[in-house]
Amino acid sequence: MQKNKNEMSQIAEYLKESYQELVTKVTWPSGKELQSSSVLVFVASLLIAGIVFAMDWVFGVNAADSVWRGFGWVDLPSSLIESRGFCHE
Repeated sequence: MQKNKNEMSQIAEYLKESYQELVTKVTWPSGKELQSSSVLVFVASLLIAGIVFAMDWVFGVNAADSVWRGFGWVDLPSSLIESRGFCHE
């Protein structure tokens, strides 16, 4: 029982010290800094998504490809599939 109380007091002490460190030693960004960082992350995400989209489009990954057809999400006419060379024999 004594060991259990000792462990509980150690956990409580750890939590108190952690909270104290968060309040006094951690430097939190201001609202303006947080907003500008968020905008930067959003713009970078859009830019990267645009680059990936462009690469997919250039290299032919679109709704007519067999990846999408294989999942059965897109019902394509057979003439389009044959013209793209996706005939499976």
